[in-house]
Amino acid sequence: MRIYFFCFVFSLLFSFPHQLLAHTTERPKIALVLSGGGAKGAAHVGVIQALEKQRIPIDIVTGTSMGAYVAGMYALGLSGDELEQQLLSLDWNQGYQDKVGRDELSLRRKRQNDEFLLHTDIGINKDWQLSLPAGFYQGQSMGALLRKSTLNLPGIPNFDDLPIPFRAVATNMETVTPVVLKQGHLATVMQASMSIPGVLQPVEIDNQLLADGGIVNNMPVDVAKDMGADIVIAVDIGDGLLTREQLDGALAMVTQLTNYLTRSSTERQVALMSNQDTLISPSIDGIGVSDFDLMPQAIIRGAQATQALASRLENLSLSKEDYAAYQAQKKGRKQQLQRSDAVYLDKIQVVNHSKLSEKVIRDALGVIPGRFHHTDELEQGVRRLYALDAFERVSYRIEEQAGEQ
Repeated sequence: MRIYFFCFVFSLLFSFPHQLLAHTTERPKIALVLSGGGAKGAAHVGVIQALEKQRIPIDIVTGTSMGAYVAGMYALGLSGDELEQQLLSLDWNQGYQDKVGRDELSLRRKRQNDEFLLHTDIGINKDWQLSLPAGFYQGQSMGALLRKSTLNLPGIPNFDDLPIPFRAVATNMETVTPVVLKQGHLATVMQASMSIPGVLQPVEIDNQLLADGGIVNNMPVDVAKDMGADIVIAVDIGDGLLTREQLDGALAMVTQLTNYLTRSSTERQVALMSNQDTLISPSIDGIGVSDFDLMPQAIIRGAQATQALASRLENLSLSKEDYAAYQAQKKGRKQQLQRSDAVYLDKIQVVNHSKLSEKVIRDALGVIPGRFHHTDELEQGVRRLYALDAFERVSYRIEEQAGEQ
């Protein structure tokens, strides 16, 4: 069972002047395309840092999985150094756990946890049938991590209106086809693109069950070109196939199949690149998709791989004056993102797919309309609700309601 609540706020979040968003120079549009790869995705941050040092402007950014996360944060206007600080400050291992703090559990749940060593998410659905989770983890903690990371921004009507136009790619699990995400709640979009099938539960957006985009398009060059990119800088951090010696168990077999699918999708995207495009392939040997403690090393390798191609990229470099103007324009867009920690909630809508009454849900949530709430209050309410152990996942998003002041 899942439950979502939608909080509508008064303030108008995005009001960029049309002329501010226009690409005002005669230079070609440059797109940065970031592939998926879990912890190895930290290499993208090093790439961005090296591009910034070379004064190479980015006008479009696309990504898949961890590449979608880095791309989305970069699209918000963060610099490479700010991205590094943000990425390394998050507990990514916690994102793959759905544990609730003991102090937020009821007395009954505490006793159950003390008496039973094995805990599963097998349950009974609303039709009283045995229900198994769609992923080893429900994504509860990952959702909270991504909301914190994106400062809990309200839904964005068009990702073209970000400081850098952005797209993420996910997989429609019903049709196994790519879905290009170009609007919506940024944290939810990131989670959809990052939800590895069987590991994290798929995310529902627009009545589609979405999961990690890597199996269908792990390096979305085509998406960048469809957005009008003249030149593409693509970063490939995907794994190759395992050797015979490495195929030593069931997990290795699943990994081999996943690597084949992501590698095949990447090769199709590389084939779309022209001679003026650049492919950066950082050496990420020894860094696995879950080696989050090695992210600092991946950042260094991304920067090194980009610096090695400096002579090829130098024709894209701007003068100090032009690059300063580009940065100022991006900073102006970034400043128009209202990211107050406290939001005024006009009303709360609860979408309840459980057998609990709405009153029980609202009481546990403890969020009151008609007043300001800090993000920590909202997250604490969600944790209390999740601690009831009646839901697979509890999520929320903040939305604007047009016409309100």
